[in-house]
Amino acid sequence: MCDKLNIGDVMFMYSDEKILFHHSLDVNPMNLEANLAAPRAHNRNEILYFISGRASYLVEGSVYKLVPGSIMIMRSGEMHKIVIEDNQPYERMALHFDADIMNLIDKNGVLSEPFNNRPLGVGNFYSSNDIRIGHIYECLKSIDSSPEDNEMRRIAITSNLFAILYEIKLAFDERGNKKFSNRPVQSLVGEIIAYINANLSSQLSLEMLSEKFFISKNHLNRIFKIATGVTVWEYIKLKRLIMARNSILAGSSAIAACQSSGFNDYSAFYRAYKERFGVSPKNQNK
Repeated sequence: MCDKLNIGDVMFMYSDEKILFHHSLDVNPMNLEANLAAPRAHNRNEILYFISGRASYLVEGSVYKLVPGSIMIMRSGEMHKIVIEDNQPYERMALHFDADIMNLIDKNGVLSEPFNNRPLGVGNFYSSNDIRIGHIYECLKSIDSSPEDNEMRRIAITSNLFAILYEIKLAFDERGNKKFSNRPVQSLVGEIIAYINANLSSQLSLEMLSEKFFISKNHLNRIFKIATGVTVWEYIKLKRLIMARNSILAGSSAIAACQSSGFNDYSAFYRAYKERFGVSPKNQNK
């Protein structure tokens, strides 16, 4: 994972090299808000089922108000954070999974379309008006009550994951593109996010972006942090590190990944990479 998960009081958890499932409860989430709400971007897709609490989700600048029974989906590298609104217990179930886990059954990537075939920060939220929440909840409960045997838990998670993804795919197709034009974010921040992600390997700086979008550096940083939870430069650095990590996992050398992801100084890249991922870029695949 790109970040250490802060998953509170774990009621159920399973983890292997491809899948992570957890059912977690924070009784006093305001006491943990700094940890819970730290912006993160994982190297796996994520499905989050919101059970209780009062919170919103920020995803790439978009704000989604959570209600019990709502679902959030995030693809690999999509930055997100929880915003705790009061001290009501925060309970959720979450599935993190490598995209390639579906290759044998879904060779054409049909079930990945709701994650990949949309702009960053758009179309992340599903409610009971969009999707068969009851069926998804039953799938998650089946995982949550699976036997303690690790092999049976893996089978329970994998089989139910496909059922959940199928429901999300049906809802995604029903939704079509009609909501993609209504990005729940300030349009300027959305434009800046899109520009950064399209130009990660190019020269990027706060000064350049402020000139391009005709906004002062201070104001740009202020509205960007409100929308995403991080400054412009923190966002650029994290996205470049994710890009470099994906390159290394795909077989690139550490130096090549550094250069192709927009870093000009290998020593700075090395330090940032190790701080973020807990391993040096050269040892990533070991």
